[in-house]
Amino acid sequence: MSLTHAATPASRTLPGPLCTLADGIQQALDRACRQTAGIRLADWRVLAALDVHGPVSAGTVAERAGLERPRVTRAVARLRERGLVTRQPHPDDRRVVHLALTEAGTACLKRLGEIENARPDRLLAHLSHTERETIGLLLDGLRDKTVPAR
Repeated sequence: MSLTHAATPASRTLPGPLCTLADGIQQALDRACRQTAGIRLADWRVLAALDVHGPVSAGTVAERAGLERPRVTRAVARLRERGLVTRQPHPDDRRVVHLALTEAGTACLKRLGEIENARPDRLLAHLSHTERETIGLLLDGLRDKTVPAR
């Protein structure tokens, strides 16, 4: 999908360009994840959620990573196959399974951190300092009004 779009009335309203930009960023990050670590963007999101909140259930990972449960299930299967995530029975309730990072999963996250640190600079390189600050303030305002508190 291209980041360019036809100048239709719908594309001039805020949601159109924001969705187009978000899609383009996700596609670029997915390509970078595949090139850097051989995993998908959804896999990275699962690893990151486990790094911050784990070990936790797949449902908690889905909630924290902002992914639908079926996507988490598929990502976990890929990550387990590569030895990046393990399943552990809950210590108090054997019916509950928690997911946890392995050492290899932590190392993979470290490699992916290079993408995270470099991507914003490349994305915003052509903007002035004032434009970057303005975008940051606008995004903070949008997030505060649209993203539910966790």
